[in-house]
Amino acid sequence: MANPWLLGGIAVLFGIGASMVREFEGAAAREIAGKLEGDHKKVSLHVTYPGLLSPALGEVGTATIRASQFRCEGLPLFTEPTRSRKGSIKHLQLDLSDFYLRDLRCNRFTADIPGCRFDFALAASQKKIRLSKSGLGIGTVELLVEDLAPYILKKYREIKAVEVSTDGKWVRVKGSGDFLVLKADFDVKAHLTTNGGQLLLSDAIIRIDNKSTDADSEAALMNTLNPVIDFAKDLDLYDAVFARKVEIQGNKILVTGDVKIPDLPKE
Repeated sequence: MANPWLLGGIAVLFGIGASMVREFEGAAAREIAGKLEGDHKKVSLHVTYPGLLSPALGEVGTATIRASQFRCEGLPLFTEPTRSRKGSIKHLQLDLSDFYLRDLRCNRFTADIPGCRFDFALAASQKKIRLSKSGLGIGTVELLVEDLAPYILKKYREIKAVEVSTDGKWVRVKGSGDFLVLKADFDVKAHLTTNGGQLLLSDAIIRIDNKSTDADSEAALMNTLNPVIDFAKDLDLYDAVFARKVEIQGNKILVTGDVKIPDLPKE
């Protein structure tokens, strides 16, 4: 027969451990939220452990960060390679929705990054997360087609008006602008592609002032419109993302690729 005092002691110990985990999750979520802007932002952190003793050993099964309705001017999370790597995270999962990365509204971003390490002593003593190593995972950003138009207007001062639409295969960018060699209305039908670090308009069919035009004018227009998004330059993502595939599903643009948490830039 099991010792009731022993069972009771284990239950109390487990209860205290669970309470400390929830306390850590709340404190760490508040710290992450402090790096984000937005009056209505929502941030949560949920941690799971592979075993009963894992919390004491710094072994995390999954750490899931969820956030929504926020804005940030660049990445809020970096690795600090000089820190201790005693703590381990099998899977760092990100689920972000309805947020702005600089001037680009993102409908959703999800990622699963394996093999991360963190400073366990700091987490235990101050309830702060400081990653010291990131693995390489897979992530997908979901953009809405209608969110590209306001982004393009803010990015390119030459463009005075623009509409973006899609038929499921092609993207159509239609508007007017003051360009280096001309002032005109334009209508571009193109595929959305990627070279890893940028989102591009490719295989373009171009009409300027409702007619076909010369190669120089086409080149001037495409040099303005491309890249639509430069992940490092426009969004300050450093080497966090290497896109491999672009898909259009209805009014959604899905960009999938390799994802990691980059090293903290040196000042």
